[in-house]
This record gives sequence, C-alpha cells and structure tokens, in this order.
Amino acid sequence: MPNPNPGEIWFLEEPRLGNAPHGHYILITQVHDRSGNVTINFIATESSFYDDLHLSAATEGFKDSGLRHDSHLLRNQAYDITIQQLFSKGKFKGFVSGKLKLEVEEWWGASI
Repeated sequence: MPNPNPGEIWFLEEPRLGNAPHGHYILITQVHDRSGNVTINFIATESSFYDDLHLSAATEGFKDSGLRHDSHLLRNQAYDITIQQLFSKGKFKGFVSGKLKLEVEEWWGASI
C-alpha cells in the first residue's frame, strides 16, 4: 500500500460530513508516519463557516485537484483517520498544485 501525501484530494465514503447521506471530498493536510494516521479536512460545495476557503475552479492548478466545480475547504472539519481507512473507504482524485496550493497553504498556515 503506497503512502498518501499531504496535498492529495480523495473522495471518502466514510466518515461522513455531519449527517450527510453521501461521501465527500477531503484534503490530506498531514501524514503521521508513527501512528499510521492522516489528518483530513472535508471539502464541500456550500460554505458553512466564515473561515472556509473558497476553492475556485478558475484558479490555476484547480484542474489537478479532481474537483468538478467551486468548493470550500472546511477549517473546522479536520479529523484523523487511519491510512487503512483512507484506502478502504476512499478513492484518490487529485492534488493541490500551482496557485491553488499556495492559497491553501496560506490559509492553512503551513506547507502542505
């Protein structure tokens, strides 16, 4: 099983965002080698909190993300899951790159 990397975007069936009846896209923000966990942040099409980051389809690098349209990276929806769970319940879709990656890192406050 290959290791996931920060900056990758996956579609994850579980865990679910709130009471959503369907899975969501997530961004891997950290990989914890010792514990075998990754920290993920949910991505949604509608903003829920004032500090969400708008991911615009017009931003350079968006096409590499695997997202289909404008979305929001949810700051208050960060969770740790196991790498095993990521691979069994998720599917790799893309990664942040270019100007989009810079915007995410500036908003997050750290390199991804």
